[in-house]
Amino acid sequence: MQFIKRAWPLIFGKPWLYKFNLALFQLGLRGIGVLNSATDRHSGEKWLMKFLSQRYGIKTVFDVGANEGAYALGLLAAQPEIRVYCFEPHPITYAKLLLNVSATSAKCFNIALSDQIGNLSFYDYKDADGSEHASMYEDVISKIHKKESHEIKVKALTLDSFLDENNISEIDLLKIDTEGNEYSVLKGSVDSLQQKRIKIIHFEFNEMNVISRSFFRDFENLLADFELFRLLPQGLLPLNGKSPVFVEIFAYQNIVAIRKDLVAN
Repeated sequence: MQFIKRAWPLIFGKPWLYKFNLALFQLGLRGIGVLNSATDRHSGEKWLMKFLSQRYGIKTVFDVGANEGAYALGLLAAQPEIRVYCFEPHPITYAKLLLNVSATSAKCFNIALSDQIGNLSFYDYKDADGSEHASMYEDVISKIHKKESHEIKVKALTLDSFLDENNISEIDLLKIDTEGNEYSVLKGSVDSLQQKRIKIIHFEFNEMNVISRSFFRDFENLLADFELFRLLPQGLLPLNGKSPVFVEIFAYQNIVAIRKDLVAN
């Protein structure tokens, strides 16, 4: 292997072989759980729902950034008796969420969860308001998706404050898909994390983290009591203590954090 590593750049490190090397690079990323967004089977979300249900007996789920409810509906289809709390700040998307989960037991809240309490700016496409790309970060729309943005004001709470106000003692699964605001959601959950009120966290890590300037190492430090994994189509790849070359990959991937005392058991 060392011979191949040394020989590869000398033999294949040519400008005219760029597309060949890029194709290998992209295939390799998919093999380690990155860029697998085609379906919930490719991403591993379908496998994860079954795994968590069987292994950890999920009962209470917070779906933060619920969008139109696909994740919540998938969970409820696999385990109808669980309690799902859906959080979606965009009023247009929230209306669709309510309609989609109306026949289920899911509870919906038209608020954002973040590290602040109050009215915050929220951005979406000016010509397609109510999209799945809406974000707390305007650059997600203008820089990453290269579209003109539209600003709205949304109500925000911290997860800590919501749990206390609603007398909820524990979350089995905290899912966060907030287009770059994942780290802020967790910062607003510090008390709950320290009190071991959250068992498992499922969040996305992608190019939006460049905009929010949140590194994988930031998540690892904040979640010191958790083992972190990258989700594969049918498994979990351990990430704790890995080199930045391996973990600081700003492209679509699902990260699963399981509290260390639960992994040990």
